[in-house]
Amino acid sequence: MMASLLLIADLLVPQPGMQPLGPDAPRPLPASFHQSQNMINVAVTLKPGADINTVAAALAQAGLVLESRLDAIGSITGKATPQVISRLRTVVGVDDVSELPQIQIAPPDSRIQ
Repeated sequence: MMASLLLIADLLVPQPGMQPLGPDAPRPLPASFHQSQNMINVAVTLKPGADINTVAAALAQAGLVLESRLDAIGSITGKATPQVISRLRTVVGVDDVSELPQIQIAPPDSRIQ
């Protein structure tokens, strides 16, 4: 299990051959928008053989605020409102949409670590 987690964590770091979002890709909205909306972090897993560019464009059109593309593992991360998540699941080429937990780490000088 630990080896799997390390492998996944390694894949989340940009790797050679990963493509950043292109200049025509929708840009993230300002932080003030995310704070004013009830945005949820999500990870979208693509079906094998799905074109990540086509799926990313369709997800953005469906309401996903794209944050990163993980081409090597066929995954896209972003933020969406709860109302949008069900729409994301219907996009052609999407295998799964998972809500990511919110993680908060205490400051280094905090008594509780």
